[in-house]
Amino acid sequence: MNKELAKNFFSCKNIGIDLGGREILRNINIDIKPGEVLGIIGPNGAGKTSLIEILSGRYKQKTGDVIYKDQIINNKPLYERARMGIGRTYQTPVVPEELTVGETLKAARQSTKPYLPVTDAEYAADLVKFKVNWDTANTELETFNRRKLLMTSVLMREPDIILMDEPASGLINAEIDEIDNTLRMLSKEMNIAVLIVEHRIELLETIADRVVVMDAGEIIAEGTPDDIKQNENSITGKYLTGIEYIAIPEERRKARENRAISIINAHSNNLKNITCSIPIGLFTAVTGVSGGGKSTLIIQTLYKALAKKLNGAKAKPGLHDEIKGTQYIDKIIEIDQSPIGRTPRSNPATYTGAFTAIRDWYVGLPESKARGYKAGRFSFNVKGGRCENCQGDGLIKIEMHFLPDVYVICDTCKGARYNKETIEIKYRGKSIADILNMTVEEALLFFRKMPLIRDKFEALYEVGLGYMKIGQSATTLSGGEAQRVKLAKELCKKATGRTLYILDEPTTGLHSNDIKKLLKVLHRLVESGNTVLVIEHNMDVIKTADWIVDIGPKGGDKGGIIVAEGTPEEVANVKESITGHYLTKYLNKAKKIKKSA
Repeated sequence: MNKELAKNFFSCKNIGIDLGGREILRNINIDIKPGEVLGIIGPNGAGKTSLIEILSGRYKQKTGDVIYKDQIINNKPLYERARMGIGRTYQTPVVPEELTVGETLKAARQSTKPYLPVTDAEYAADLVKFKVNWDTANTELETFNRRKLLMTSVLMREPDIILMDEPASGLINAEIDEIDNTLRMLSKEMNIAVLIVEHRIELLETIADRVVVMDAGEIIAEGTPDDIKQNENSITGKYLTGIEYIAIPEERRKARENRAISIINAHSNNLKNITCSIPIGLFTAVTGVSGGGKSTLIIQTLYKALAKKLNGAKAKPGLHDEIKGTQYIDKIIEIDQSPIGRTPRSNPATYTGAFTAIRDWYVGLPESKARGYKAGRFSFNVKGGRCENCQGDGLIKIEMHFLPDVYVICDTCKGARYNKETIEIKYRGKSIADILNMTVEEALLFFRKMPLIRDKFEALYEVGLGYMKIGQSATTLSGGEAQRVKLAKELCKKATGRTLYILDEPTTGLHSNDIKKLLKVLHRLVESGNTVLVIEHNMDVIKTADWIVDIGPKGGDKGGIIVAEGTPEEVANVKESITGHYLTKYLNKAKKIKKSA
């Protein structure tokens, strides 16, 4: 490779993009060389995901160029870029549910012919240590092996560069260490460039050659991890140096005697007659390796059993003998990462109920009354006021085979969702389309004197979603963002103080600063008398828990037992616990920072 080609191996110049009329990225310039690991980090809403979508070809930028091997590839769609040598992995490792592992790899091989050379599947699997029988159904794979399956499929296509969206999401530190070693091998031994969007600072600190820090659509810092530490403008740098940190509690809450919800002899899937207790009025973390049995115990068994008893739900719980202690709670709420809606018309404003009040406000304006407009005029779900070209979506869906659907801005309304007559109605200079393009923080200020609307946005702000547009399409929300929107909705309801909240990986996709905000909300729920139960891998969350239930010791048949129970300090002393091993480091680090503060 000549010097000029190496210089322009993969880069972007002056990238900018508007979504729904709002500037998301501006003047982004990055480059990566063969064999280099480049990390991209920043708080939620910084524009990281939008950038990687542009680089991979799912989004088309408004300004600037994407350059690969001295060729401008702006007009190359995702599948063509894949054929050229640009691999892509996704945060959520979705695999074809109806296929086995072997059938998936065969499909991946056939899908590339004759466009690409294809590496032997066994060789690619060995590179990522994917050691699963190929007759295994994809539905039986836990998160870590699903991610390995997709990596195997990508490596079969012999990429020059891999774009990775949060490869550590949903994994414990031992699994992250394995990813660390794999990426080092790919970059240093095979000369594959790796670009990672990541929130786990400790991961980038160990494997990234360079780090790009983004905030509010701009690059605010760039350099080695050590360089970032010295940058006073970077919140990421402050967490790296320990200036900012997530503290362990001054004093952990103690369980009240005999006040607990107990699961007796749970034995679904790989669970081996587990009996455990969740203390009432505490913040409890359920931990362990991917595939250890956490979701089976908590979601499939505990939640479904309680939902059936308290809410009359028809869901069939996992096999168990008994659930004791239900008299201590009067409500159970699961806040999962499923979408808040499956079309672009669903958004945080509609989901929380804020949009109904906003529509009613616009109906009451003098100009609306003069024109005879009713509430339906300001709805994008019915004919009348919406744009009919996109039917109120603001986007046009383009279906992709074997890839996520692509959405492009509607040419008629330019993403506004409404027709010309509707957006002529304005309050304080803002049309209802302008309102939907506000961030939560902007809307909170705009509606500060309207409690019915303001309180909804205040809850969204408290869970760390101040950056999010209130009209952001549900299809563009990450699982973690959807989960926090659901949590915000619950915060708006009148609490009884006897609620059990269950959250599965609530910190997925969160920067350390956003995790800090979320933990404040969750602990506030506990202080109000409620019980919070999280399935979690993030050590910064686990170290703040009052109680831990650690399941494992490994995944699949080698899991399904309780390895440790107790406070974080007690679990850290259990030699058999992988969670405990890494927890020790985090507790010691937190104590050291606290002492020096």
